[in-house]
Amino acid sequence: MESASLPGGTFYYKRTGPIVAAVNGDIPASEAQSLLASVNYDADVTLTKPPNSIPKTILEVYHRRFHTGWIMVMVALIMDCFWRSADGGHSSTQPVFNRPADVISSG
Repeated sequence: MESASLPGGTFYYKRTGPIVAAVNGDIPASEAQSLLASVNYDADVTLTKPPNSIPKTILEVYHRRFHTGWIMVMVALIMDCFWRSADGGHSSTQPVFNRPADVISSG
C-alpha cells in the first residue's frame, strides 16, 4: 500500500491485478490500510475445452461433410419450391420459347 500527500488529504492506493483501489480524505492511516487490504484480485482461469476444434478422427470429418451437404440439398429444394411458386407452377426446366403461346402472352 502506497500513500501520497495531496492538498485534499492523504491519498492511499493499492494495485492488485487490473484493479486499482484508492482511499482519499480525512481517514486514519490504519483504517485506510485495513480497507485496502480487503481488496484482492484472484484470477482463477480453468481450461475446460481445447481452444481449437480440430476433428480427431476421419469419421468426424465425414460426419461434418455429410451434414453440410444435407443442409445444402435442403436449401436448394426450398429455393426450388419458391422459384416454382413465383413462376406460376410451371417447370423451371422447360425453356421459355417451347411453352405454349398462352403462357408466354399471359406472363
